[in-house]
Amino acid sequence: MALCGVALGQLCSLDSVDKPALVGTPTHFAITCPAGVNPRIAWEFGDGTPRTAYGSGQETQHVYKEPGSYTIFVRIEGEEIPLSTSRIVVYSPTDPGPTRSSTIVYDARRQRVYAVNPDHNSISAIDARNPRLLFEVPVGKHPRTIALDGDGNLWVACQDDATLHVVSGEDGRHLDIVRLPFASRPYGITFSPDTKTAYASLEATGKLVKLIPASRSVAGFLDLGPTPRGIAVSHDGMRVLVTRHISPMTAPGAADHAEVWEVDGSTFTRVRTFRLEADTSQDGATSGRGIPNGLTSISITPDGRYAMVPATKANTQRGQALDGRIPDFQTTVRTLIARIDLRENREDMAFRKDVDNRSIGSSVAFDKYGRYAFLTTQGTNQTPILLTHSLGDFSSVSSPDNPPDLLARGEGRELAPIGSVLAVGDSLLFIHYFLSREVGVYDVSRLGWETPGAVARVKTVGKEILTPEIFLGKQIFYNSSDIRMSKDGYISCVVCHIDGGTDGRVWDFTDRGEGLRRTTDLRGRAGMGHGPVHWSANFDEIQDFEQDIRGPFAGKGFLEEGLWLSGTRNQSLGDKKAGLSPELDALAAYVSSLIRVPSSPYRNGDGSLTEAGRRGRGIFNREDVGCFKCHTPPHFTDSRLPDADAPPLSGSVSIFKGAASRRTAEGFLLHDVGTQKPSSGLRMNDTLFGMDTPTLKGVWTGGPFLHDGSAPSLMHVLEDANPQDRHGKTSHLTRTEMEELIAYLKQIDDLDDQGNAPIRKQPERRALGAGPELSVEIFGRHVRIHYRFSDTAGSPSAIHARLFDVQGKLMAVFYASGRAREGYWTWKGGDRQGSTAAPGLYLLQIDSPGKARTVLPIVLR
Repeated sequence: MALCGVALGQLCSLDSVDKPALVGTPTHFAITCPAGVNPRIAWEFGDGTPRTAYGSGQETQHVYKEPGSYTIFVRIEGEEIPLSTSRIVVYSPTDPGPTRSSTIVYDARRQRVYAVNPDHNSISAIDARNPRLLFEVPVGKHPRTIALDGDGNLWVACQDDATLHVVSGEDGRHLDIVRLPFASRPYGITFSPDTKTAYASLEATGKLVKLIPASRSVAGFLDLGPTPRGIAVSHDGMRVLVTRHISPMTAPGAADHAEVWEVDGSTFTRVRTFRLEADTSQDGATSGRGIPNGLTSISITPDGRYAMVPATKANTQRGQALDGRIPDFQTTVRTLIARIDLRENREDMAFRKDVDNRSIGSSVAFDKYGRYAFLTTQGTNQTPILLTHSLGDFSSVSSPDNPPDLLARGEGRELAPIGSVLAVGDSLLFIHYFLSREVGVYDVSRLGWETPGAVARVKTVGKEILTPEIFLGKQIFYNSSDIRMSKDGYISCVVCHIDGGTDGRVWDFTDRGEGLRRTTDLRGRAGMGHGPVHWSANFDEIQDFEQDIRGPFAGKGFLEEGLWLSGTRNQSLGDKKAGLSPELDALAAYVSSLIRVPSSPYRNGDGSLTEAGRRGRGIFNREDVGCFKCHTPPHFTDSRLPDADAPPLSGSVSIFKGAASRRTAEGFLLHDVGTQKPSSGLRMNDTLFGMDTPTLKGVWTGGPFLHDGSAPSLMHVLEDANPQDRHGKTSHLTRTEMEELIAYLKQIDDLDDQGNAPIRKQPERRALGAGPELSVEIFGRHVRIHYRFSDTAGSPSAIHARLFDVQGKLMAVFYASGRAREGYWTWKGGDRQGSTAAPGLYLLQIDSPGKARTVLPIVLR
């Protein structure tokens, strides 16, 4: 049928609406035609129901029985091409909606968005209607999440000082501080939808705390398990869901699972544990095996039927020693979303989604109807937009390119999204970019017709407190979208070293010339401050990670190709890489800045050692036990870099009876304490004589223990994994002594016995004429000397430094090439034979060719 040669389909239009249709509710459809045009039409609703008969009506209704995204066709009698539109159908959202812990929150009453600034110990307020920064105010140490109470006040979980700061949402005034148990490390905080109750997760103590906002008091604590983080509360406040951040591990290569706990909101008791099972399917280019891990957040859908959990899938079942298959960049880790059915009380594996070419799913936000799920991927700087009902790909908010020169200046754009929130009637999406210190604002009012458009980028901090080099290094550490770091955005340093810590996994590095290796915690090690890197001491500078970047990460690398292929630089322990790449040096600077381990929650409430811990310290230091001989204070390791001027050592060294200890050709001391096995593999494709001694600082954070994660507990280390007392003599200890020794081990951190933090001296700078500038920082018995050549033209080619005590005894020798421009020397408070130095005055003597000798005093307390 046509009118004056024009098809009626060109004259009529099918009405579209912004609101979704609701399951079980009649949905209205209509077409609009010019006056006098009344075609006969038939309707197809896209859900499998039969096409209607042709009729003269231009309006109809239809009831959908299932949620989905449906295409509707209107066929005009006598014409081939139909009109079409689409409609998303959802279950009716609850009122009020569920709540969740997040790094960013929206106040609809004030039309403001608030976000935490973890590195700056502050929070920021943003005008949502006219996106701009309203204020930035300080809070406690390391704020992680933020929540809004019924009075419009902000509650901020501050991890490093175990506090909840209460701040006015109106003007940022501090109203109160709720103090939580010592070193409990609160992470997530959120309110029940009626705002009468709040919950906070205590990551270090494995507890959930219930709070009464009206009195700003603690109502109780509930034991959950290790590393609780993300929290979500159902619309009626009856179901509180909490994620376990680091998933349990039963054995290397095992198909383990992740966990989400459910707590009854009325009785404050644990109801059940949801298991998110390992994916044991085949590895492929777009999906693969792995264990969900790194569960930082959880969100309940607006209809209350499901909970969505973003995670990292760790493929620790793959490896040359485990299944005979070598991992590659896309079969090692990938981002996933798990969907928990809250009616069936189980994960619906059919709806688990692998998010291809993405790294570290950090949060999920929904629009108020639950049509769309906005997934932030922290490592790849993107926010995929998924259809909530199916988790199908719909759209994406992608960061602009971050060219190397931009990153090198520390000006990377839209880096590390860790949270998002919808605001202003769901028309604007606010994404929290942690490592570009900003919140990005995007127009999502016409999703389905237009891709999200950028509206504003709002800076959240006034002054960057990290040094430019450390800040750049942290950006590089997190950024898997940088093609120099990895291929297709899968891997960066933070994927395994979450927040600089550990993923709690054991990886098969046999194809790298190693073996089964548990991920070490980088916190407190100060880069090379504890000696060589890795269990087998196969890296002697952080810049050696160029090996992994070019290898398993499949990145292009940060070194110029000519430099990479020069000499032995493309080998670990080969020619030095320091000073040749600003990005690798920045990465080393960031890792070196991780000088603290989290304080132990096993100490007394004032931070001092418990009585059992004090007795355990005595056992630790007993000659007949011998722990201190390898785990030597103050760093609780005998690992160290050989003196620059000392010749390489090799051969056997006897530490205590039964332990086989050797120095490598490079001078590193390794110990075989009876825990090696065939799966321990090699060292740099050669004989593995033993392992580098790990520090005991922060061992309280949990297992699994030993190089291969084969010891589930510290008691297992001392009893079952200690054949013939080769790992310290413990067989003669009583059960009480063993428990006291373990009590002490769990309290070893950076605090002294009384709970005092290390003495940190402000950097003392001494300019040495036209030579280098030195600064000295003292952390208890750990002395770090930073050198920098400030005058290129007048800089010497090298400097030598020697440290003496007041009697003239040589304690340490240091060397630096002028080509390096900048770096660190570390003195661990001992002499060249490994004995602990006494407190007092020491003299650093610096000699530069053609320059006068300079002496710098150092006081060791």
